[in-house]
Amino acid sequence: MIPSLHSRFLILTRLYQGLHPGLFWSNYTQLLSASREDLPRLIEEVVRSETTESTTPFSAPSSISQVGNRLKIARLGTAIPFLDSAQNLAFVLLMPASSTIILENSNVLQIREVSGKKGQAHFLQVVLPTALPFIHEQLVHGRNICIACESGKDQSVGVTLAALQLFFGDDGSFVQTDESSNITTGQHILQYSISF
Repeated sequence: MIPSLHSRFLILTRLYQGLHPGLFWSNYTQLLSASREDLPRLIEEVVRSETTESTTPFSAPSSISQVGNRLKIARLGTAIPFLDSAQNLAFVLLMPASSTIILENSNVLQIREVSGKKGQAHFLQVVLPTALPFIHEQLVHGRNICIACESGKDQSVGVTLAALQLFFGDDGSFVQTDESSNITTGQHILQYSISF
């Protein structure tokens, strides 16, 4: 009997520390097609490559070129080193609940994330209503925005998508409209999308 995909993952993670679900799923085709003899070496390489990526010296946040690089997305670990040195750049930092305040600065907004089932409601009721007016204000003052969360692939992407929808036209130019009606409309769109 061939073990299920889930049980194979559990076996692999017990045998090879450092192989977490995200890493497994991003490499699952390669891992599942490897022979038993090659598997330990392959897993070691996969884990080592992720460790190297996550400890690589700080690189710049990823810019969204379609809006003239006005918005950037980053992992917290990538964004934080730029806090003191970035000129004309404001930050929205979506911090883990257990973290402490990093910096008191008018160009930095820090919002605590909530995980689990309450996370979606918190995102709609706290994160977006707090982040979007701040982003709008910074854009009006000519600053670019770096939106960062722990992974750089979760809530920062959601906030960035909302900002793209609300504050930029189809051609990528910044659109200065009535901020409050835009934000309310954007929240309704996101609530409708998440409900599916």
